[in-house]
Amino acid sequence: MPDLSVLDPKLADDKLNFLQHLAGGVRPLTAALAVGWSPHKLRQVMKDPEFQELVDMAGEISIEAMEQKVYELGLRGNLSAATLFLYSHASHRGWRPPTQRVAVESSKTVKVEIVEGAKAAAIALMERHGVKALQRGGALDAIEASSSDG
Repeated sequence: MPDLSVLDPKLADDKLNFLQHLAGGVRPLTAALAVGWSPHKLRQVMKDPEFQELVDMAGEISIEAMEQKVYELGLRGNLSAATLFLYSHASHRGWRPPTQRVAVESSKTVKVEIVEGAKAAAIALMERHGVKALQRGGALDAIEASSSDG
């Protein structure tokens, strides 16, 4: 683990220890408790933009340490680790995870008798009541309402 005191030589020991925990992969609340801070104290120190920048750097160090481990596993022959590393770092060279493809096939069949029957009923309704019968509030709505009541 790198010496984080080089980030800010004037950094208090508790803040330095906190950052070391973060760089080691520990999450902020757990790191705060490990150095004796309360959640309130953690919220207070995180309000300082300069300290927040150091926290972000410590987080990056933990990510880079994990990337290094994945890289080392890949070099030792772990195909999953090698593939993960290449997907993460070599997309510009064509290393991309396979895309998931979803195919949807649907087919509907309508019997001609149903279509012809509906068409004949619509024509008969229009002949008796005019085109307005098929519009909202027309005779078709009245027929529909009476059939749902019974």
